[in-house]
Amino acid sequence: MQDFTSLFLEFSKDFESPTSFWKWSSYALIAATLRDNVFHNQGNEIICPNIYVILLADSAVFRKGGSFPIISELIETLHHTKLFDGRASIQALMERLSVDLGGKKGIPIRGGSCLLLAEELSSFFVYDPQLIPLMTNLYRSRKTFNYELRGNAFTIKDLCVTLLGASNETLLREIFDIKATEGGLLGRTFVIKPDKKRPANDLLEIDLARYNKKPLINSLEEIKKLKGPITFTKPAARRYKEWYKELYESLEKTYDPTGMLGRIHTSVLKLCMIQAASNYRLEITEEDVVSSIEDAICLKPNYEAFAMSSGMSNQAKIGSIFLKALWETSILNGNNGNKMSRKIFLQNFWNQMSAEDLDKVTQTLVQGGLILEDLSGNDLGYIMTQKCREKFEGKLKGKKTNP
Repeated sequence: MQDFTSLFLEFSKDFESPTSFWKWSSYALIAATLRDNVFHNQGNEIICPNIYVILLADSAVFRKGGSFPIISELIETLHHTKLFDGRASIQALMERLSVDLGGKKGIPIRGGSCLLLAEELSSFFVYDPQLIPLMTNLYRSRKTFNYELRGNAFTIKDLCVTLLGASNETLLREIFDIKATEGGLLGRTFVIKPDKKRPANDLLEIDLARYNKKPLINSLEEIKKLKGPITFTKPAARRYKEWYKELYESLEKTYDPTGMLGRIHTSVLKLCMIQAASNYRLEITEEDVVSSIEDAICLKPNYEAFAMSSGMSNQAKIGSIFLKALWETSILNGNNGNKMSRKIFLQNFWNQMSAEDLDKVTQTLVQGGLILEDLSGNDLGYIMTQKCREKFEGKLKGKKTNP
């Protein structure tokens, strides 16, 4: 039998939604089907294949919601995992996860395994200040999860939450605020952007036989049967260990405000499980490891771009970074002058702020008499005023080390 992701991509090849959206939708669907039945025991933690995926595109041209009706139908037909779509509070969802839900032929769906299908993420959840902390907490699968709400205590058994959502950057920032980015939710979420625009298809004339979902259902039925711990072939284990060691040693030297790189090893493990399950097996091959690492690493620019545009680096933080760099420039240059080049500063701090962020801060500092702009040498630069030096030195007074 052909692997599920390939079947899904073949089924969807004529639709206008980008291939990347269909591919990661298939990953979320596989993860939801596996529930917590497939896992990797790390001794101190059980890793399950549940994932959070957000399809991100500003333009309606990219058809972000193309896969959602199909996935909803497949999950309902499979009758194996609880499905939530529409709109609800996070507490109501958790309460429903704690009870058995009735279904076909009187057979209930038990446990806390679910798929949250949010075609527009910003309207899926009822606003709640506890949403981000709870979603971050629910990412980790566990046998029991105890929760008390307004005196109503309940326990969720076999918690395993998968999220597939869609949004644009403006609306996503309403949910994924600084608490989500710096608190870890962004780093736990696969942020997917369009890989390329597909040809137009008005769908006025279609071959209905081509859209028979029976092969997809049969494939998911086989995935549904998988249970137990995953195993690695020797080449797969060797490849993962080599990559992980290199990653671990590089983290201390890498600036990663999103937390994506610090959690990418877990993300890769989850993708390995999903890709193996797509081929109806629990054994992970070297090909699965290589493909999963590539899938995860290729998303890094998506996180950096979102973090830079989300207000993650606020004005106070940017100002602090800027003044510290300007101070260090004046100390290092000594009698050679204390001008700091705008171009060089942006090259050194490109991953912490945008040019627009810098301009806002510098204009405020100029108006406050703390810095001067210098255009000599055809290179815009900045010089710290004596007033600013006195204020900056005053803040550093009493410190044992130089800034």
